[in-house]
Amino acid sequence: MKLKIISFITAMLFSITAYADVQQVTTEAFRNIIKQDNITVVEVYTSWCGYCKLYSPTFEKVSNTNTNITFLKIDVTKNQWVFNGTGGYPSTAIFRNGKMLTSFAGAISQNQLQAYIDHQQ
Repeated sequence: MKLKIISFITAMLFSITAYADVQQVTTEAFRNIIKQDNITVVEVYTSWCGYCKLYSPTFEKVSNTNTNITFLKIDVTKNQWVFNGTGGYPSTAIFRNGKMLTSFAGAISQNQLQAYIDHQQ
């Protein structure tokens, strides 16, 4: 029993630290960060959205393989709308120098997200 508890705690700690590269931000922080010279990838989600919950691990895994890029998440139920041009949740947008390079709505695969990022570099 103790081994199961230790294994569970270890797994939980790993899952928390594995995706530490994605920052949860407010609208104000979002607006400041996207002005940076490097690429910023943003996931816009709502806490009640089932597709958002399914997409979030994919977004976080891609962040782990792109350490030179800033990854942000913003919950629009707690923050005002940050950009237009999306058709639902989750939405993902890629910014550079404060300008949106591309955006898309929906949960996509890890390979698709990586392809969008590669295309913008």
